[in-house]
Amino acid sequence: MLINDGLLSMINPIFCILSLQFLQVSPDSQLRAESIQILSEPKLIRKQAGENAVFPCQVRNLGTMVTVWKHGTRVLTAGNLVVKKDSRVSLEENNLVLLNLTSQDAGSYTCEVENDIENPLTLVHTLQILEAPQIVRTDNLGLIRVVKGSTVTIKCKVTGFPPPKITWSRSMGQISWSDISQDQASLVLSNVSRHTEDEYACSAENGIGYPARKTVRISVDYAPEVHAERKQVHGGPAYPVDISCIVYSSPVSEVSWYRDTMLLESDNNIYFHKKGTLHTMTIRRLQMQNFGNYSCVASNIFGKNEAYIQLTGLPEPSDLHELESQLSSPISIFWNTISYSPILKYKLQYRKMQNTQGLDQFYAWVELLLVPGETNNSSSIHYNYTYVLDKLWPDTRYEVMVQSYNIFGWSQESDVLYVITPKSEASRSLSSSVPNANDPKPQLILSGSSNVSCNPVLLIVFIIFRMIVFK
Repeated sequence: MLINDGLLSMINPIFCILSLQFLQVSPDSQLRAESIQILSEPKLIRKQAGENAVFPCQVRNLGTMVTVWKHGTRVLTAGNLVVKKDSRVSLEENNLVLLNLTSQDAGSYTCEVENDIENPLTLVHTLQILEAPQIVRTDNLGLIRVVKGSTVTIKCKVTGFPPPKITWSRSMGQISWSDISQDQASLVLSNVSRHTEDEYACSAENGIGYPARKTVRISVDYAPEVHAERKQVHGGPAYPVDISCIVYSSPVSEVSWYRDTMLLESDNNIYFHKKGTLHTMTIRRLQMQNFGNYSCVASNIFGKNEAYIQLTGLPEPSDLHELESQLSSPISIFWNTISYSPILKYKLQYRKMQNTQGLDQFYAWVELLLVPGETNNSSSIHYNYTYVLDKLWPDTRYEVMVQSYNIFGWSQESDVLYVITPKSEASRSLSSSVPNANDPKPQLILSGSSNVSCNPVLLIVFIIFRMIVFK
């Protein structure tokens, strides 16, 4: 169809007017758009996984306007049309329904109303998925084997919402706070030793469901650590005796026994046995040639170590006590000694102590040699003795100790016993016969449990008398 220029010039103005009228928003439409209002309020919705959530979006004067639901920036619905291909998503009137929630559903949900105004109306809800804590197993959970002196890090990766609180523990002992990282997610153990060996646990809890817990065992490889159970072992001819050492090592050590430099083997009189970390050499019947120095030597692929033990016939140090007595009575002391050979004599030592201006002042030791009586049972290895200390300064503190002697020699000194003399007159002051700090110390040989004293004045008188009589 041909249209001449005159007709075209008439149509253009009319087309323009019609186009402007078509595009122009009517006053009623403008008023309706301005009156649209979202009545629902923003919500923080907290649900556990597997539950359902409803997001309300009630709109006043929606009319022909379109409502759009979004999860973050992803469009879920437009009007009555479900855009996302997810069977869990649906609409109830203008409300969004989401079934069987998962952790991926957490986030913001926006209800947006497309109206005639430039900026659409929006309502934003927040969905939080509450999850019970879970500890993600990492490579180092289970068993960690390290070498002594190294550093080991145990990581505990945790999921859950709200963020779980992580705590660390060990089956034996406590964990230092300095070993735990600031975010609580790592445990760093430096310069590990056999004392580090243990089962460690990471626990996570957030109030949802049950707490989570995972354990890891740390095993430390190290050279043997050897300790003598007793550095000096006492025995006697014909008696059995055990010599023991304690060995810690990983992997397990091979243990050998030596007398001086001679390697020992089991025979009719010597055998070796083990219980846990305790290694023992038993001599069934001790002979004189068995006395001497022994060593317990342990070795593994990480090194070798040893402990030394002396087998001796000396008496053991005496166990010294003060006997209870009346306030006015002299000091009575008692001691028990273990010896596998008969006790031949004792050495009793005591000295006065005086506190002057806060400092202890010590006097010279008084030394007495005592010969035991025949009261001890020869079949027993326990030897008892009682002695009375008199002629001491009243209300004064004294130190007392004792040594025992048998055919092998003197024992070590006993622990010091501290005694305080009574205040009564029954405890007489020391006369000039009591040794002074600068006087030579006389030795008195006494028998039994009796106390014999020697007055130098009487002794001089007796000597002069004899000189006159037998002149």
